[in-house]
Amino acid sequence: MTSSNDFQWRRDRDGLGVWEHRGQVAIAGYGHSPVDRRWDGVSLDESLGAYAILACEKAMEQAGVTKDQVDGIVCCDSHIAGGSGGSASQWAPRPYFDPPYDSEFGLTLINGQWLAKTMGMENVKFAPTGVPTIGEMMGMASQAVGDGVCNTCLVIYPTGNLEGRYRRGGENADDYARGARQWTVPWGNHGGNDFINIFPHNQYCLKYGGEHDDLAPFVINQHKNGMLTPWGFNYNHDIEPISVEDYKSSRYILNPLRIWDCDRPVNAAAAYLFTTAERARDMKSQPVYVLNHSQHNFRFRTTQPDLDEVEMWTDRQAARMYEGAGLGPADVDIFNPYDGYSIMTQFFLEGFQWHGVKRGDAFAFYAGDISVKGPHPFSSSGGNLGNGRTRTAMYTDSIEQLRGTAGDRQVTVRAETALCAFTTPSSGGWLMLGKHPNGTLEVGDPPGCITLEMVRAAKARGCIIGSCSDRTVSNQQRIWQVAEIEMEFTVLKHQLDSVKEQFKAEDYYHIGDTDLDRHQDAVNQLLIDRFRSARSDGGLAVLEGFHPLKHALRFGAKVGEVVTRDRKQLQSLTESLSPDLAGILGKDIVEVPDKVFRQLSPVPPATGVIALAQRPLFDPHSFDRNNSAPLVLLENPRSHGNVGAVVRVAAAVGAAGVVTTGQHDPWHPSALVGSAGLHFALPVGLDRCLSTGGLIKRPDWLAGRHLLAVDPDGELLVRDSIPEGAVLAFGTEREGLSRELRAAADGCVSIPMQPGVSSLNLATAVAVVLYAWRLG
Repeated sequence: MTSSNDFQWRRDRDGLGVWEHRGQVAIAGYGHSPVDRRWDGVSLDESLGAYAILACEKAMEQAGVTKDQVDGIVCCDSHIAGGSGGSASQWAPRPYFDPPYDSEFGLTLINGQWLAKTMGMENVKFAPTGVPTIGEMMGMASQAVGDGVCNTCLVIYPTGNLEGRYRRGGENADDYARGARQWTVPWGNHGGNDFINIFPHNQYCLKYGGEHDDLAPFVINQHKNGMLTPWGFNYNHDIEPISVEDYKSSRYILNPLRIWDCDRPVNAAAAYLFTTAERARDMKSQPVYVLNHSQHNFRFRTTQPDLDEVEMWTDRQAARMYEGAGLGPADVDIFNPYDGYSIMTQFFLEGFQWHGVKRGDAFAFYAGDISVKGPHPFSSSGGNLGNGRTRTAMYTDSIEQLRGTAGDRQVTVRAETALCAFTTPSSGGWLMLGKHPNGTLEVGDPPGCITLEMVRAAKARGCIIGSCSDRTVSNQQRIWQVAEIEMEFTVLKHQLDSVKEQFKAEDYYHIGDTDLDRHQDAVNQLLIDRFRSARSDGGLAVLEGFHPLKHALRFGAKVGEVVTRDRKQLQSLTESLSPDLAGILGKDIVEVPDKVFRQLSPVPPATGVIALAQRPLFDPHSFDRNNSAPLVLLENPRSHGNVGAVVRVAAAVGAAGVVTTGQHDPWHPSALVGSAGLHFALPVGLDRCLSTGGLIKRPDWLAGRHLLAVDPDGELLVRDSIPEGAVLAFGTEREGLSRELRAAADGCVSIPMQPGVSSLNLATAVAVVLYAWRLG
């Protein structure tokens, strides 16, 4: 069996870029056992082993998978007791029973080998040992499937609890606090994150204001959500909801930590079935797709972390997840962070800036409407506080929200992406899930027709609409697509104008400052919501910064809202850099305070302006065959910045267009920043009829064109290497072109390089080849 260290699965460093398997791995099923407070030590059908088997069977049943199809098992063998558990996590020395309960395995211990043997999974080839907790093992399974280590992988997380023994083994069972423990254990530190997070939490209250009991609305809401969760402990054991008074009068566990701030240890198991996106499409239940995973294990500067450390750690976690998923805070719909102790959750909320929450804002956010039916359905799972210490509610709820099967917990806001975790501020892991491989509407596999109803449904969900290179979309349907986007663009602009006019029309002599603030807040919130949804709107382009806006206007884009935090600065930039646009940019500019402007984009542009424009409809059939300039084909590019740089050089050289394959939207705002808005200077789009692994068949828009692969194995590039109207195919710097695309090419060229130089950046390679054509 493979151990967890036999392949490099961790994404635990900064700056790794977009995950290479983004959208290519899916979760196709999940299963939960009953959730008991403890195992009674008698009922074998309620032992941890029996519950783990039951959870696996449910996950396979939901996915429609048989045991002979499972070739991977990732099972955490710490059974939640952890290093402080020791013998406390086991029943006792005793005579055992008939197989499979003839050892401690199956009773209080579980691992992948025992499950594979007991369940008769004879085709399992990947069952690592030394598996970490669920926050990291979800990433391990994702990477294993993505890398091809296994194809169909069960992830099992058992959580054991025995009467009077929970984490009361090892040094915790000692009568003495020895060594360094003498400074911590007598004051309540038994090795848990309750103690570790007390100090940063107290510092938080001092720095930002507020008091510990400001956590009450969050804790109460977790219990409410737990009562809506059919597979949780609270729901199945009729745990009464708590009130503010219940919370404030509850006993201290570790001042200021109250008992309701702590999750409830339980005895249960849960399982998730991971597989490839391709296999998942044919399975029994709707899959959700893994967009990224990351792990972290930050070192303490001293024996006790402080607020600065915790905030730095959670900032880095957020940066890794957003970079790897190719998303930003405004793109996350469902947010299920860990809540094992309520005092740590605000650090995640603010670090990931969900719904615009910044440092110090959490208590005010909790006091608002965070219910599942409200505008900010925070932690819709109810987490551990509402379901017991299963550490799985965050994942299952995220899956159900994206599927639309969360029942009474189903949120009323958009549910296209979900971010979930079991993690502490210092160590653990995150998982980003998507309803679609890239938040997109698939238009056919094989390609099918796009109808007006599909467009409207996709637009309502905030999906990107991928163009299809097969001529199954009639000209009339294409006209309707454009009309639908234009209609929506106009209606939303009118909404903004209406609120602005209402604000102007008020009789200022008869209303107070509160009313003025209310109207201004309405304008600002409309803008924030508009720009947030636009980032996943396939009909719109988000122009972050002056240069993207400048080029969009120069090349005839239909620009809607233009928002700035400093009108005078924008006018000065226009006059100095683009005087030809002074008359155009003087119209319809909305000036907002800096605190509003910062919520319009995950990374507010330094030039202080952001705008929306209508994307031109992309149709590869519309390429002018009389144009002798080459087309650029990027196979499965993963860096939005690289795509933008390619578009920029293609526009500069005069290429006929840029076509991408894969899951990443070439019109992502980061790509538009990289191109400085030159997407509007030439056709740019994603063709979903070209597979992410290469050309399955040559689409008709490629018919008659010379497909020239750029690959290290090709003939050296010379001035006359590129035929007129050629399609130049480039792969990523890391993987190059797929075998299928190279085989389909009509020719292959390579870029001359000095010995020892292994590769060029994608955008650099494109620039070299395009200028070789231009100068030839």
